[in-house]
Amino acid sequence: MKDSGGGVQNGKAHAIASNWGISQAHQSSHKCPVTASQGKNQKANRLDGVCGYGGPSCSPPGKRPHSITSLKCLYTNTCSMGNKQEELEVCVQLQGHDLIAITETWWDSSHDWNAVMDGYILFRKDRPARRGGGVALYVREQLKCIKFCLGVDEERVESLWVRMKGQANMGDTVVGVYYRPPDEEEEVDKAFYRQLEVAS
Repeated sequence: MKDSGGGVQNGKAHAIASNWGISQAHQSSHKCPVTASQGKNQKANRLDGVCGYGGPSCSPPGKRPHSITSLKCLYTNTCSMGNKQEELEVCVQLQGHDLIAITETWWDSSHDWNAVMDGYILFRKDRPARRGGGVALYVREQLKCIKFCLGVDEERVESLWVRMKGQANMGDTVVGVYYRPPDEEEEVDKAFYRQLEVAS
C-alpha cells in the first residue's frame, strides 16, 4: 500500500498520500468528519468533541503562533467537495489548521466561486476532462509559500506541491498532496516516486 500520514518535516519533502480504500477515520489524527450536512444543529452535534467544539483544544485561526516547525495539518479524502465546503470551514475555524490537504475534490472551473476560504491561500489541481479526482492544499496566509513545480511527470500524477519559506536559519519545507486511484498503473506509481525524489 502506498499511503503515508499527513505532516511536514523541516527541510524535507513529506507527501500526504491517499488511497481510495482507507477509511476516513485512519486518514488523520486531527481530522474532522467532512460529510454532507443535514442541518446546522446536527452539524454542531457531529462536530462536538471531534473538532474540539467549545473545548480546551479549540484554537481560532488568529490566536495561534504560525511557526513552520509546528504546523497543524488536516488531511481528508472528500469524495467530492460539492456539498462539504461549509462543514470543512467550520472544522477549520474550530481547530485553526495551518495546512489542509484534500484529495478527490471533484472540482472544475464551475467551483471557482465557492472554493475560497478566508485566511487561506488555495492551491488546487483539478482532474482535466474527466469526472472525479483532483487535489487541493489550503495554506494559512501567514505562511509564505509558492507553488512548487517539480518539472517531472506533472501531467501523469495527481499531485500538487508547495514550498514554504523557512524562518530564521531554517530551510524551506516542501509539502505535497497526492491522490492514487485504486486501479493506478505501475508506471504512474513510479512517476510519483520520481516526483518524491525531486521534492526531497
